[in-house]
Amino acid sequence: MRSRRQPLVWDHNGGFNQASWCYEMRRYATQVLDGVVSDDGFFCIIYTLDREDIERPDGWKDETLWIKANPNLEVSIDLEALHDAAVRAETMQTARSQS
Repeated sequence: MRSRRQPLVWDHNGGFNQASWCYEMRRYATQVLDGVVSDDGFFCIIYTLDREDIERPDGWKDETLWIKANPNLEVSIDLEALHDAAVRAETMQTARSQS
């Protein structure tokens, strides 16, 4: 990475394992976005629901909000497949972290 003028690392999910590299990168990205850490060479973007959407008990089930966390919805992410995953996640708690 250091030999490249503009290196790029793509991480799709911060994950839940707080000891993982992905989780650490998400935490760092959040600190940069919040202005806690100043790092002009670090570009990050996090697609997620707004805080008030997350605080709603059924916010994750609202299909009108899914575009916020999935900006490529209906481009490379199939709405029907995402809907099927949400139906499973509603009943199977273990499916929630994988969907």
